Amino acid sequence: EGIDTMFLDGRVIAVVDGLDLEDMPEETVTLLKSGKASFKALATGKRLEMHRDAICSAALRVAIEFIATLPLDEVEVLMLTDILDPATGHIDGAPVLHVRVTEQALRTVNLRRTDACALVERLGGHMSWSRRDGFRAVNTAALGIDLSL
Repeated sequence: EGIDTMFLDGRVIAVVDGLDLEDMPEETVTLLKSGKASFKALATGKRLEMHRDAICSAALRVAIEFIATLPLDEVEVLMLTDILDPATGHIDGAPVLHVRVTEQALRTVNLRRTDACALVERLGGHMSWSRRDGFRAVNTAALGIDLSL
């Protein structure tokens, strides 16, 4: 939904407001032999997986675009999304994924055949996600990123 760029101690960090869980589909549609459409609710775990996939894909896409258009050897991407704060019961935007992507790493993978989540993991991405609960916030202070700047 939006991108900000931070320049921090020689690091370039793209801070991306990613899709929220509410943006994911809530049902599947299949075509029956009769030609009618059949609608079924999408399982929560599947919606959470789709959300994870969308966040990881967006992070990689942003990194690829930054490296392709700017004279950078590497870029960090910090993805934000709305998540439920279990302590307050409020839904707030929070950082859920951080990944550092180098131009060299991008040259070594076949992006057309790569699973985004697997590549984020391979690149050492930081995220806390479970099929039952979805995303939890990551500690940006541990990554040397102060979002209050």
